[in-house]
Amino acid sequence: MASFLGRNGLTEVRLTGGEPTTHPNFFHIVDAFREQEVYVSVATNGLLSRRTLDALAERQHLWVICSVDGKQETHDAYRSGSFDRVVANLKYLKQKQPEIRLRLTAVLTAPQQR
Repeated sequence: MASFLGRNGLTEVRLTGGEPTTHPNFFHIVDAFREQEVYVSVATNGLLSRRTLDALAERQHLWVICSVDGKQETHDAYRSGSFDRVVANLKYLKQKQPEIRLRLTAVLTAPQQR
């Protein structure tokens, strides 16, 4: 698919899920698109193993799009206390691969009325 789409003008693909990095062929898929000079962005929750972080950092021209839903208190209320780990993982990625592009997404909700 990557070869066909790349030859036919695809310029960017966004890999999402669930958590796309858990797909058994995730890095093969990323590399196949990059071989076709298709820009790859990956949407993740940021709760990645060190092995996955290192493998992401090895790739060039990659966007990592991570969900961070506001300040720590807000994020942790929605995502089970994961704020510190997500922030640490993003810092680690940037340290390992200064050229990696990081983008944040957030789910906006109205405050609950009490």
